[in-house]
Amino acid sequence: MLGSALEQEWGSFKFNIYYLTGIIGTIIAAFLGGGIGYAEYLNMSLFLAFAYIYPNYELMLFFVLPLKVKYLALIDVLLLLKDFIGGPFTIKLVIIAAFINFFLFFGKDMLSHVNTRKKVVNNRKNFKDNRPKVIYIYRCSICGATEKSHPNMEFRYCSKCDGHHAYCSEHLLNHEHIKEDKASENK
Repeated sequence: MLGSALEQEWGSFKFNIYYLTGIIGTIIAAFLGGGIGYAEYLNMSLFLAFAYIYPNYELMLFFVLPLKVKYLALIDVLLLLKDFIGGPFTIKLVIIAAFINFFLFFGKDMLSHVNTRKKVVNNRKNFKDNRPKVIYIYRCSICGATEKSHPNMEFRYCSKCDGHHAYCSEHLLNHEHIKEDKASENK
């Protein structure tokens, strides 16, 4: 199921290159590590490739419980780390060799995803920092009072001023009317 889904996604050539790279890496690790090679880590890299491409695919555990592949992949990675940390040097070599193909095929995507996440975090921070600290609806064009700073004061827009200029009740009747130059608007 996993292999055929990956083969449909990638095509036969790319899938075979993926698996062949893992096999060659495992064989080289077996020679370097004293003749011990395990295919289970290569199959685990195949499962992680499937989980990376189809993270929300659901498998039925005991034919009852739906379980998403991304959670199974997380468990797989934890078991892999346990084997890598606690295992002998030969196991570490085999694990590295089996996962070279995964990083060759998905490393660029993973790095771009990390960079994109960093940009999103920075953009959200910059957006939050650049927001006005005091949000108001009305602001007096003369004294700068707002409905937040003076909650009992009334604000009105002047009908004789050009544009949208709000004034507090103290300045509404005694201000110079703002007239925009019509010649500058036509330019």
